[in-house]
Amino acid sequence: MKTTLVLLGTMTLLLSTGCVQRERTLVGSRAAGDAALRDGEYALAAEAYERYLEERPARREVMYDLGRAYEGMGEMSAAREAYTLAYELDPFNPDYIDAMARSTAANGEVGAAFDILEQIARETDRSDAYERLGRFLLEFGFPDEGVLAYRTAAEIDPSASGYLALAEVLAGFEDREGALEALSHALWFDRDSAEAKAMVRELGQVPGPTFATPPTP
Repeated sequence: MKTTLVLLGTMTLLLSTGCVQRERTLVGSRAAGDAALRDGEYALAAEAYERYLEERPARREVMYDLGRAYEGMGEMSAAREAYTLAYELDPFNPDYIDAMARSTAANGEVGAAFDILEQIARETDRSDAYERLGRFLLEFGFPDEGVLAYRTAAEIDPSASGYLALAEVLAGFEDREGALEALSHALWFDRDSAEAKAMVRELGQVPGPTFATPPTP
């Protein structure tokens, strides 16, 4: 009986020692990857993160950093795959969504990137998702669709920030009247917005007490 207890104790100690060593190895791989990524040593970073993910495949933040390493190496297809996996593990993280769309477009699939962002916007019905779609559309030369996305974002969640963002986009396309209308809505929600008032003045109007108007339902 005593021998059995000794053996069990030895086995427990060995298992415990093995677990500690494994954890140290994982921590070391993560730290090595982070250091290499900071230094621009993207291949070394990718190797370290891959070692880590062999043991912990569901760590979304490490998967995202692996995508960054691949992107730094110019391997956009691999980067897109890593970013997509990170997104699937945490579908509401804006960094993962941006990276997934960016890498998809950089891989020569701009249309697919549009589809991804539009689907996310429609399924979540969130203002930030529509603003993200709008930024992407404007970046790739689709002004009408981009403005529509920003307008939808402001209508979904009416706020000073949403209408101010819409106003900035419209002013960028020299749509003065549209920008002033959006600013009037922004000031309806935040009558003390210094940024909105300054923009109104830049567009040649005075943000007086009657300037603010609610958006049409």
